[in-house]
Amino acid sequence: MQSQQTPTNDKIKSTPKHTANLDMTGDEPKRKSITILRPPLEVYSFWRDFKNLQYVMKDIAEIDMRSGGISHWVIRPKHSPPIEWDAEIINDRPGEIISWKSLENSNIKQAGSVWFSPAPYGQGTIVRLSLIYDIPGGKISEWFAKLFKEDPETLILTNLRRVKAFLETGEVPTIEGQPSGRDEDSRPIPIQKTSNLQGNYAH
Repeated sequence: MQSQQTPTNDKIKSTPKHTANLDMTGDEPKRKSITILRPPLEVYSFWRDFKNLQYVMKDIAEIDMRSGGISHWVIRPKHSPPIEWDAEIINDRPGEIISWKSLENSNIKQAGSVWFSPAPYGQGTIVRLSLIYDIPGGKISEWFAKLFKEDPETLILTNLRRVKAFLETGEVPTIEGQPSGRDEDSRPIPIQKTSNLQGNYAH
């Protein structure tokens, strides 16, 4: 069993095992996992720079990193006004876990945790993502269906698959099941893979 490591920032607090600690009245956390054929520290490093997520996650339009571990998140649904909130990192153990939650004054309450675990036989990293939202006036499933035309579990899994595709191949799939298709939401990706260890994680 690995020994517990202290967070890398004195302002970062520890959190419960399964998700960031938020007093919410909304739906249960949505949890999905995927195996990525890259080392845990590389996957963690990609995720830890939240700005990378805006280029690979389908629903995230913009993430602006600010001082003190604060980030500003923006979702731009096609037929609705932008949705914005500020979040803070509350748990950070390199190569193991990142947890965050929205600030108290945010209109949208959201919290998430992502764990990075070595896959068996050195076959990359098991990434486990848990997200919870507290949406005024409705359930998260209804909110996602209205804004994104799909349920939250499907969207979370789609985003994990897009992260996997980028880290393994350097490309983000466009239309699911149609690699040559065009995605009307696609954006240039000004980021590069950070490792040359592809040979150690062959398909």
